[in-house]
Amino acid sequence: MKEQSNTSRYWLLSGVEAAYWFSYLVASYVTVFLQKQGMSSTQIGILNALMSIAAIVGGPIWGAVSDKVRSPRKVMIILLFVAVAMWALIPAASAVTLGIVPMVMVVLVIGNFFKTPAGALKDTWVVTSANIHKLNYGAIRWWGSIAYAVIAFVMSLILPTIGVKSTFYLYSVATIPMFILAFVGKDEAGASKHIPLREMHFSRLFKNYYYVAFLIMGIFYYLPVNSMINFLPYLMSDMGIDSALIGYIYGYRAIAEIPVLLLMVKFRKKLSLPYLIGIGITLMAADELLLPVCNSLGGMIAVSTAHGLGNGILIGTMTNYVYALAPDDLKATAQTLFASTAAMAGILGNLLGGVLIDAVGVRTAFTTAGLLTMVSLVLLLGTLLAGRFLLKKKLPEAAGTLKS
Repeated sequence: MKEQSNTSRYWLLSGVEAAYWFSYLVASYVTVFLQKQGMSSTQIGILNALMSIAAIVGGPIWGAVSDKVRSPRKVMIILLFVAVAMWALIPAASAVTLGIVPMVMVVLVIGNFFKTPAGALKDTWVVTSANIHKLNYGAIRWWGSIAYAVIAFVMSLILPTIGVKSTFYLYSVATIPMFILAFVGKDEAGASKHIPLREMHFSRLFKNYYYVAFLIMGIFYYLPVNSMINFLPYLMSDMGIDSALIGYIYGYRAIAEIPVLLLMVKFRKKLSLPYLIGIGITLMAADELLLPVCNSLGGMIAVSTAHGLGNGILIGTMTNYVYALAPDDLKATAQTLFASTAAMAGILGNLLGGVLIDAVGVRTAFTTAGLLTMVSLVLLLGTLLAGRFLLKKKLPEAAGTLKS
């Protein structure tokens, strides 16, 4: 009976990942849309920075709410509903200006206050359930990569016909399976018990050396990586490639994630989570350093192999590492706070990225991003060695290698 229950749970969680990343890709054409609306890289950088601020503010708030009510699933449903509504307003808002402020900026900033934290809460729900039921998270998450790859290729084929603007309406339809699965899903036993705020003691997270070190590393990692992902359409345009074809790159990257996710358990038996994260960061840096030398869509897709493999490793490790470091009653807060560090880095990264592209060109900007990504690797390894040999602090057992 327990095995049957675990099988049902596996397919439910796999469906959640597939549905979430299916809809996520449909909603990821904001930069392409704004670029075609005539916004400069500096303007888009400012907008992405404001969206990051919204995610920073929203992440800890919704994480704390989720931990208080003991249901990341229920809070996620509410946040996704609001995000879908805001995304549907983007095309109309793009034609309206409030004084000197484009209305689309207001809509996107408000929408991201809900959309980014919803993703972090989805991760909390799935990872917590997978750990409780002893399910392979990589084998669950790979369904998200499959769905992402499929819809990326489909969107690349139909986008020239339906137009980028239609993606904001399609997001509403694409999110329906996610809502259905979230409503069908259940919280884990004991999740309904509410905890008073005064008993949650959030300061415990900031007294956790390895968690705080990972937050700081996350800022240095996401600063260049998130920025260059947002400005990938500009690199394509610099090479004379239609940025609407970006879906082919997105799709190939997602396909390259799949074998890594499926083999994650084997990797975990050989290496601890933080060292696997280091390998993933190295591959992401290689992608940023090699992309600028490409001059064709085929070349960009080939180089994106490094991105896909690296991101696959990070998908299978980062969320689990945060889960391993956080106290049981603060896991949602820990996940959303870490997501907020990515958004915080996005503020500076998008602002500097847009200015840097305008000043020295998009190719030099990508090279600089690759070098900065390597700095985050040095920081990760340095804090691990300092914690182990200088501070004599042990990593939680769950962050180490898996036992056979």
